Amino acid sequence: MNTWLSSIMDGFKIYFVYAAPISLPVMVIMMIVSKKINLVELVIRQLFVMYVCCVIELVFFPLPTMEEASQLSIQYQLIPLHFIADFMDDSFIRVFCQVMFNVVMMVPLGMFLEYCLGLDIRKAILVSFAVTAFIEIGQLTGLFFIFKGSYRLFDVDDLMLNTLGSLLGYSGIRRAEGRFIPAITSYDRFIGKDSILEYRL
Repeated sequence: MNTWLSSIMDGFKIYFVYAAPISLPVMVIMMIVSKKINLVELVIRQLFVMYVCCVIELVFFPLPTMEEASQLSIQYQLIPLHFIADFMDDSFIRVFCQVMFNVVMMVPLGMFLEYCLGLDIRKAILVSFAVTAFIEIGQLTGLFFIFKGSYRLFDVDDLMLNTLGSLLGYSGIRRAEGRFIPAITSYDRFIGKDSILEYRL
């Protein structure tokens, strides 16, 4: 748990030091060029960039030392639902937290795919699976062959749990949109119209 929290804090640092100074001006310029201002969408997109920074820290860092890297080998787990057996062989709390972490970690991705990008369910599942496959392949190949072996375990269960988490986020936002929260486009204000002066969050 402490390792997760430390990685998330490092993700925040990366966002504020590197990602925000680059992504925020780009997004603002894109809005000005399109002559459409949506401050709510801007905030959500920046939160998503922060989320991506945290995920990168969680799944790829810390990197192994040179000594550790020299002893790496390929590590993988290809049996679906193997985590069920882990409940019997390992600490229940540890395995439960690991399973829940893999689900919850991708919930914001699904929420973003639906609320900001408006993808249909099939495209959302494909994107979610592609993202988690990218992560798992990166771990399997030693960060895409930077290291000679896997410094983290490639686990087929992670592919399923991550995709499930994203799907839960997608479904939750889809049910809430229009009932509890307005559509993202309802916050659009267009440059040159009087309504831009009356922008309300």
